[in-house]
Parts: sequence; structure tokens; C-alpha cells
Amino acid sequence: IRDVQTGTVATGAAGLGNKGGVMVRFDCFDSSVCLVCSHLPAHRGAVAERNEAMAEISTRRIFTDFCLQGHPTRKQRKATGMTRMFNTVSERMLCHASEQVPRRTNASSTRERVLKFEHDAELQSIATKGSFSVLDHDVVVWFGDLNYRVDAEMDVQEVYTMMRENMDALISRDQLNVERAAGRVFEGFQEAPLTFMPTYKFIPGMAKYDDRPEKKMRAPAWCDRVLWRTGRGVEASGSLG
Repeated sequence: IRDVQTGTVATGAAGLGNKGGVMVRFDCFDSSVCLVCSHLPAHRGAVAERNEAMAEISTRRIFTDFCLQGHPTRKQRKATGMTRMFNTVSERMLCHASEQVPRRTNASSTRERVLKFEHDAELQSIATKGSFSVLDHDVVVWFGDLNYRVDAEMDVQEVYTMMRENMDALISRDQLNVERAAGRVFEGFQEAPLTFMPTYKFIPGMAKYDDRPEKKMRAPAWCDRVLWRTGRGVEASGSLG
């Protein structure tokens, strides 16, 4: 495991960070991996807000290209045919010219190096991009309180009835399943079938749901989820359990 980095993306009201995601990325052998834990906006009617928060977390460029630290990433090493870390001043300069130009040099020498850097389109592109996002990884595992509920038009008691009598029908009205099927969120991600009872409003250790009249009557839902996505040429195998 190498090239470990962490990051955060704050979402929520005015971007103040009452919701958002935290993530860690690393390279494992020849694959880049990113793990994301997020808490998305609450309430049954906030489907669009959850979708927008997921999009913001997944596309924000928060990870630093290791090339800018004098180290080529795995993809850059493949793209340029390099198999070892940069170990000469001239090579390191192509990765980050402003930091690697010697303090004492003549103007013509500096100009030649700058021109060489500017005319090397491939390496210039690598150096100027400088950052990448969650979705730029070979493997992404996304988990947490995603806060997707069941259809907002369903009455709370109707949800409890369907939990007892027709769980499959209730799963079909899960907001995350509906949004994924429509291609509005978590495109390209996979999820294991929902073979467990809803987690939201469940009282741990009591095998029952909080449906007390004096409390806010909110419908149980599958708020806590785990999804994953693999890039082209990467195959996931095994099981979670």
C-alpha cells in the first residue's frame, strides 16, 4: 500500500459542514482505491439534495497528484514508461518546474528548461492537473448514513404494514433504488440486495422500532448503505459478510 491520502468535503446548509464526507485513498498493488464515509441530507423529501451532495463529494478534486510532490503516480508511470521514482533534478523539474529550478543558474539555461517543459504536452498536462477526485479511482467503496428513505408519499403506518406483509414491495419504493435505476445518483455503483430490515428508527438491543406516539413518527428506512464501484479492467470478487 502506498500514496495514502485523506480528504473531506463539507456539504449541507451554505456548505457549513453539518453534512458531507470523509475519505481515504491509496494505491494497492496496481489498483487505486478510495473509501468514502458520508452523511447526506436528512428528511424524506430531500432526495434531490442527497443526490447533489453525493455528486459534490464524488467529483470535488481533493486529492493531490503525487507528481507535484516529486513522485509520479501509478498511472503516470505507466503513461510515460517510467518504472522508478524520479531521481534526477531534470526529471523532477518536469514534474514541478517552479520548485526544482536551481537557485543559481543563468537566464538562458533557465529559459531552455522552461521551453522544454512547455513543449512537452504530456508531462505539462500531468503537472498542471494537480488533483483528482473520488471517481478517478479504480475501486471506490462508499458507505455511511446516506439518509435515503422510502417513498415520501407513503404514510408511516403504511410503511409499517408493508414491513410485515410485503417487504419486496417496500424495497421497490426505496428512494436510493429508485434514484439509481433512473440514473440520477451513484451511477456505475453496485449494492448487495437488501435482505435485512430497515435500519432507521430501529432500537438497538430491543428488536423493535421507535413508534412511540410522543416521539416524531417517522417511517423506518434503509438509511445505512454500502455501495461499490470498480473501474474498467478491475473485477471485484468475494463477498461482504
